[in-house]
Amino acid sequence: MKTNEENYRTIFETAANLIAVVDNKGIILDCNGRIEEMLGYTREEVIGWSITELFHPEHLSRAYETFKEVIKKGSSYNKEFIMVRKDGAFVYGSVNSMPLKNEKGKISRVISIVEDITERKRAQEALLESEKRYRHLIEISPDAVLTLNEGRIIFGNKAAFELFGVTHPREVIGKWAGDFVNPEDKDILAECIKGIEQTGGSSGPIAIRMNRRDGTDVYAEWIGTAFMQKEKATVLLIGRDVTARKCAENQLKESEERYRIAIESSNDGVTILKGDSYLYVNRKFVEMFGFKNADEILGKHISLILHPDDRERVVKINGMRQRGEDVPSRYEFKGIKKDGDVVYIEVSATPITYKGEGASLIYLRDITERKRM
Repeated sequence: MKTNEENYRTIFETAANLIAVVDNKGIILDCNGRIEEMLGYTREEVIGWSITELFHPEHLSRAYETFKEVIKKGSSYNKEFIMVRKDGAFVYGSVNSMPLKNEKGKISRVISIVEDITERKRAQEALLESEKRYRHLIEISPDAVLTLNEGRIIFGNKAAFELFGVTHPREVIGKWAGDFVNPEDKDILAECIKGIEQTGGSSGPIAIRMNRRDGTDVYAEWIGTAFMQKEKATVLLIGRDVTARKCAENQLKESEERYRIAIESSNDGVTILKGDSYLYVNRKFVEMFGFKNADEILGKHISLILHPDDRERVVKINGMRQRGEDVPSRYEFKGIKKDGDVVYIEVSATPITYKGEGASLIYLRDITERKRM
């Protein structure tokens, strides 16, 4: 018997957690030395105290109710409470309380094992606070944010709902991401997601036409990354509405195409010169000087179509214009065709910016017949 008591005492004193024995009135009868480590009190200080002395006021009633439940029902309870150290600091304790019966089978005591979980709780609170901040940032983000699991949307922010033209999360959550994509772009989305899953992220923005609930299409550029969430491979997509930019780009392309057709169909020769080299010539320019195609002209020196009589003068005028000096915008010169025939040309020229650099836009009209009259 004595050996058993010695073994019990050894376990009691060397346990990693605080152990306290309390009578059925809530008075502390005994505890191990861990109380000083956890709460700053010595064993002698707390023996005879009510357990209520050790709990935070906000948790006091709940702690006492749990204690009464243990006595009344004879059940074990494991709950978390805020406790108060001797110096007034708060600690979190996970309290596992079990009833002890006397020789008559009645519950006369309660033994409680208290684990200090302060660091764990603070880490959890910090994580929750961090998640709260990031969720707030995501919710106010002007960019659409989606998380997908096996292609299904499991989270979307307000901007995503607005992009899809829906008013409630239930219209999006659980749906296939492809349900909100123009049918012609579904394969692009599938390849995008597949690439993210395989490589861990997208190589760059991918433009996809999104099909809104009202039937209209919007353009969105998406980037993404892959991560693990609850042991499941998850894809995070961030998208931005670029409809206005796409429309402007399309309008610009259409405008450029109209001007290209107009210039290519012009009865005047048209060229763009940068320095002394041809960057562009239209069909009429090629015909005017007897060449087969533009490749015979592009990149060549301006003197290619200048007669020796006017070569120096025209080269000088071109150089002055590109340096911003005053030169006539209209003049005539004697040109020479590929086969050596002479042709008289009337020029209308103006300085321009071409691909971010200075150049000259020049219109050339064949006035040979007029000169010979």
